[in-house]
Amino acid sequence: MFISKFWYLLLATIAGTALAAIFLAQELYNRERFDDLSELLYKDQSETEVALNLFARRRLDALTSITVNAKVRERLMQVSGKPDLLSYAREELLPVLRAANIDLGKYSGDFLSALDRRGRVVAQVGYNEQFSGYRLTGFPLVRDVLRGKVRDDAWALDSDIFLVAGRPVIQAGQYVGAVIHGFKLSNEFANKLSKSLGAQVAFFHGNLLLGLSHLPGSKNPLASEAMVAEPVPELLKTEKFASQRISDILPLKNRTFFAIYTRMMGEARNNDAMYAVIRPFTPMTEPWGFVEGGAEQDVKALPWIYLVLGVLVAFGLGFLWNRLELEWPLKRFHTRVEGLQPNENERLNVYLWRGRLRRLATSVNEAIDKAVAAINEVRTPKQSKSIEMILGAASAAGAPAPDKYTSAAFRFSEPGASEVPPPPPVPEKPIQTASGSGSPPPRKPMGLKVPSKAPPAQATPPGVKAFVSGASIPISTGNTAVKSPSSLSLPVVSAEDAKAPLPGTPDELVYFKETYEKFMILKKKLGEPAENLSFDRFKDTLEKNRDALIARYQCKAVAFQVYEKAGKASLKALPIRS
Repeated sequence: MFISKFWYLLLATIAGTALAAIFLAQELYNRERFDDLSELLYKDQSETEVALNLFARRRLDALTSITVNAKVRERLMQVSGKPDLLSYAREELLPVLRAANIDLGKYSGDFLSALDRRGRVVAQVGYNEQFSGYRLTGFPLVRDVLRGKVRDDAWALDSDIFLVAGRPVIQAGQYVGAVIHGFKLSNEFANKLSKSLGAQVAFFHGNLLLGLSHLPGSKNPLASEAMVAEPVPELLKTEKFASQRISDILPLKNRTFFAIYTRMMGEARNNDAMYAVIRPFTPMTEPWGFVEGGAEQDVKALPWIYLVLGVLVAFGLGFLWNRLELEWPLKRFHTRVEGLQPNENERLNVYLWRGRLRRLATSVNEAIDKAVAAINEVRTPKQSKSIEMILGAASAAGAPAPDKYTSAAFRFSEPGASEVPPPPPVPEKPIQTASGSGSPPPRKPMGLKVPSKAPPAQATPPGVKAFVSGASIPISTGNTAVKSPSSLSLPVVSAEDAKAPLPGTPDELVYFKETYEKFMILKKKLGEPAENLSFDRFKDTLEKNRDALIARYQCKAVAFQVYEKAGKASLKALPIRS
């Protein structure tokens, strides 16, 4: 099963590598998306800065039509020379400023003011229209414009932020005043900027959100006011943001949106005026997002031929390994099981198999042992048999061996008891019987039915040689024919038992250890105490029984089978001819 296991490991490695590649690709894809988003946000910030400056320049250009208005120049010159004409000049200039602001069209301001040379508000339409006479010289923009400069700035008035632009008014070759144009930051202005950027824009006065674009009709998700305003309090506390003007890219609401916050230039910067650009971020949250996001042309571009061929090759190899290492061995195992002979000594040779099949063969043998033990328990009364009862009493000197070999079954007794009954005596020399002399009758083998009256023995023809067990000397016999040990029938043994090692060889020690392990496993399985049975004691017992059977039956080797008998672990010794 090694090749199959290696193939499974290889397929698992390939699958794991593919999954790792998919997750890595997902991470790389999200990182690339974030890098692209970062570049877009920085670009949006730069474009917003440029758009604000360009908006200021266009408003300054639009103010030219007002600063050259004759009535505006004349009234500002009059009030600059005679301050008591302020009320008269205001009433004259208010209609002019209203009409001029309307004529500005998309650049019309939320307030439009006319200032004299001292910086006093002569007339103002829009924001605080009812007031006049107060000075605006506290603003740097006003002071610069009264000196003849063209300037723009951002003012924080009350809770609002105004984009302010100013131009000087010249009359008779001298600066007689200025025109100040103010544009309030709101949702409407944020929407105008967003249309050109493609991103959301928000304006803040400190923690107060002044405007947030909503991009009507946009397919992208939009950030809410709460999401955009959430990081502002902490951001205003950081020294880095106060000194550098531009924040890092900040995540909003579980990284579904990202934003950059920028302090506005000019006077309003001291009042925490700032704007933000926001874009949504849609990461790939699942590895199979590649499949969902793939277009039809992407699917067609895949190398389908190689993909299908790879799947078929992998399936074919897996099927082949399965046949070679599982199905065919199982078929052979099934054939061996069906070929078992109906004999109580027939077993499977577990050494022909490996891995699970070896364990299965061992289980089959154990099941056969249990079945044989149960049958024997039913046939014979329960009694303990000694080795003499199983092997038979020792034959008298010169008595021939039984016609039928038998197996020897025995159990180990408690410590201190006799390990194995003494082996039967073996004649040291072959015995030759005189012609006509009577020899002791042969012993009745166990388990064989002997007729009450033996049939008359036929005389051995002259010149025929007879043998005694272990003897090869020709003798003359009377009425009894003695068989040679080679002519005696052996018990039927399995192919595994027929491979029992020869006595005294290194393989026999390995065989004894394997038998010992099987015997101890069965004892533990049956709940018998096994602590006092050492391997040396076990080996000595096997050697004694082996020697007894070899001496008794002139066999080449002895096989031992472990089986259960009457609920206890037992051993069965089988003489092997060759």
